[in-house]
Amino acid sequence: MHNKLKLLFLGVLALGIITPSLSSCGGYDPYEEFDVPIDYVEQTKLTLNYTHRDFKTDGIGEVTLRRSIDGDTAHFYPLGQTRNEIKLRFVGIDTPESTGRVQAWGKAAAEFTRSKLENATHIVLSSQFETYGPAELDSNGRELGFVWVTDVENPTLDDFKNLNLWLIQQCYSMAKGIDETCRYHEVFLLADLQGQQMGRRIWGEEDPNFDPDEAFIKMTIQEIYDYYEDLDDPESIEGMRVEVEGTISRLTNSNSDFYIQDQFEENGEVFKRGIFVFGFYKNYGFQAGWRMLIKGRVATYMGNLQITDITYSASFPTDTDSVVLDKTGAPIEPDVVSPQEMVSEEYRSLLVQSDTTLVAYDGYGGKQSDNPSEDDAFTLELHPCTVTGFDEEGDALYESDTTVSIQMRIQSYVAFRDEYGLRVRDYAWFLNRPFDLIGVGSLYVNEYTQRETPQVLLLVVEDMMWITQNA
Repeated sequence: MHNKLKLLFLGVLALGIITPSLSSCGGYDPYEEFDVPIDYVEQTKLTLNYTHRDFKTDGIGEVTLRRSIDGDTAHFYPLGQTRNEIKLRFVGIDTPESTGRVQAWGKAAAEFTRSKLENATHIVLSSQFETYGPAELDSNGRELGFVWVTDVENPTLDDFKNLNLWLIQQCYSMAKGIDETCRYHEVFLLADLQGQQMGRRIWGEEDPNFDPDEAFIKMTIQEIYDYYEDLDDPESIEGMRVEVEGTISRLTNSNSDFYIQDQFEENGEVFKRGIFVFGFYKNYGFQAGWRMLIKGRVATYMGNLQITDITYSASFPTDTDSVVLDKTGAPIEPDVVSPQEMVSEEYRSLLVQSDTTLVAYDGYGGKQSDNPSEDDAFTLELHPCTVTGFDEEGDALYESDTTVSIQMRIQSYVAFRDEYGLRVRDYAWFLNRPFDLIGVGSLYVNEYTQRETPQVLLLVVEDMMWITQNA
């Protein structure tokens, strides 16, 4: 196989159609799709029939886009469904980071993928194998596969283009993690070799929208919100490099992500603002109550501002690392407010505690529920309630205030266990059991309808304090 690749590539060189490496972007749009000497995307065809097939069981099937995440990750639904979400990691490629980390050409790769998916009339996913059967999973539990797109209304198999390969051919990714067990591995390597010789994008060009030495803008949490709200195009804040002070109010159960908040004064009035910090799946050892100087980039996710692209090393710090300013502070005490205030804009991203006991009367989520979600996340509808006593079995008796209802989201990393020590997989487990609650105010924006739903997020198991007879 290697000799075959070598001969094919030498043939490309002999034709004299590989261009030299480009070091600057003057005179042309560096993000525009360019012509290639050999169009491997056009030569590569979908061969397995996808009609009446399901990707999860058959390894191929038509889907609709739920969300494009970055250059090599997207979420889909099987055609005609809004459940059974497929979280796909594009096999055989690795585009530069554009979310938790930001790298040169990462945003451009993400935009290329998003554009191709959103403009496609049909999208088909297939596994890396040549026969029908479930796809493999990566270490994060995402399915691995190829993405095929077309803009033809009534396509044949020949009309589909392999988006994974397209990203390599347009020099947004190298071929990575692909071997002889993977279908199309030869053409992926050929496209990779062609890209290296062309010297485009990741293979030699500077990304005009990325500056590794970009200065941090010193801002307060409040100033970040003010800047965002004053923009005609709020999305233009994406990627702005900032350094901001705050005290950690809560870490997630993974100890990777956390919220910071700070106190401000304006016209004699004291108020607080908070913001979420995405730690990119790394446990830095931070603790609630620590005073931090966070260095990262501003981003938005599901209607909420956040800070991403942070780094930290206690042993070998760099100028771009976040800084621990003070470890001696006490943990932040939550503001005790009404249930309605918990989900109000005033307390968004702030640590809050309900001033009354709550009870879940409805909800959805969990893999084993009659209204399942793809992970063990739960959304519960809550009423305020008053506990009036306990029955013979020790369960709380209560009276609900049905005139008030708020929504609570329990993230998938918050792992509740039942009386047998098993992971809770059904939202019904939470119903009709009064509790006191500490959480963080948030906003959920439906990606299809853009409907906004205020919520309170539960970040750690201990913040849901059950009312029991022996408490």
